[in-house]
Amino acid sequence: AWKEGKDLILLSPTGSGKTLAYLLPLVQSLKPGITGVQAIVLVPSRELALQIDQVLNP
Repeated sequence: AWKEGKDLILLSPTGSGKTLAYLLPLVQSLKPGITGVQAIVLVPSRELALQIDQVLNP
């Protein structure tokens, strides 16, 4: 069992929805009509950035 305040590492296979797990709540929190930056997603590689772009813009 995981104890609060302790680190936790989870692994899941490709295609299991990890990207959607954080993108859906982020997209739902965006306010329509606001033209400025509302969110920034930082990723460690260009490949991951391209993957996220493909999820957001299929």
